[in-house]
Amino acid sequence: MIKDALCSDELTDAVYDICRKKGLSDDIIDGIVIIYIGMVFSGIKSTQQFQKIVEKETNLKSDEAKALMHKILYLFLVNKELQDWWMKKVYDT
Repeated sequence: MIKDALCSDELTDAVYDICRKKGLSDDIIDGIVIIYIGMVFSGIKSTQQFQKIVEKETNLKSDEAKALMHKILYLFLVNKELQDWWMKKVYDT
C-alpha cells in the first residue's frame, strides 16, 4: 500500500511540478528528491536531513529548500492512502 501511494502517478507528477518550478532538473528530482521522500516517510531520514540534502545538492537556499520540503510533504499528508498507512503503522504496532 505505501509503495503504491508513494509511487502514484498523480503524486509523482505533482512532486515534479513543484520541483521544476524551483528550477530543479529531472536528474536532481529523480536522484535526490524522490529517493529521499521515501526515506522520510519510512523513518530512515528526518525532514531536516531531507532539507539539508536538497540544499547541498542544489542551488536552493535554506528557506527555499524548507519551503520545497513543506510543499512536497503536504502533498503526501493529504493523500488518503498514506494517511491510512501511517495511522495503521502508528496505532497497530
